[in-house]
This record gives sequence, structure tokens and C-alpha cells, in this order.
Amino acid sequence: MLYQDVKRKIMSEKAGQLNKLNKIYDTKLALAPIVLFVYKRPWHTKQTVEALKKNELASESELFIFSDGPKPGDEEKVREVREYIKTIDGFKKITIIERDRNWGLANNIIDGVTRIVNEYGKVIVFEDNYK
Repeated sequence: MLYQDVKRKIMSEKAGQLNKLNKIYDTKLALAPIVLFVYKRPWHTKQTVEALKKNELASESELFIFSDGPKPGDEEKVREVREYIKTIDGFKKITIIERDRNWGLANNIIDGVTRIVNEYGKVIVFEDNYK
């Protein structure tokens, strides 16, 4: 091999190693997505979202909102919450998951957290009663 060929091969190998390190570094530094579980508490939901928006990294964070379906008699409050969550801004990306039926708190949280952790490897979890 000529000197130039050896040099190119070494540089190519180093570039490949650097790319692998960059991917590992980027994955570890990526912000954890925020998952918010809401149901029928419009005021609590607004307070929670406003508190989250005060975080200096909110505009760089992805927000996933899981809205459980209403139980009989809760339709109006669930509708109010759903109207509000569609107006939220201030985050890098907002994804709303509206359940078409009531999953119950435990099942909703288990499914939501599992889904996001499987995709992102980490998660920050809130329910609509945090301040």
C-alpha cells in the first residue's frame, strides 16, 4: 500500500469511530421526553402545564399528553381538558393521545410510559395534579 492509501484507511477508520462516539454522546445528552397524563381537571392541568413551561428547557423538550377517555358523567370536564390541551405551546413538539374510552389511571400510565420509554429510553412523568 502506498502512504496515501494507508493514511486514507486510517482516517476512514477514525471517522467511523468518531461517528459511533457522537451517536452515543448525542443519545445520552438528548432531553428526556415529558409525558403528562390528564383526565378531568382543567384547572390542575393548566397549572401543571404552566409550571412545565417555566422550565428553561421547555422549548427544547417534547411533550406527550395522554388524555384518558371519560367515565359516564365526566364527559364535560374531559372535553374542557381536551380543548385546553390543544392550545398548549412553548414546547419543541407536542403530541396528544386521546383515548376513545376510559382506560383507568393505572392502565393509561403503564401503556403511556411503556410506549415512550421503548421509543426514547427515558421519560419524565407528570400527572395533572402537580404544581
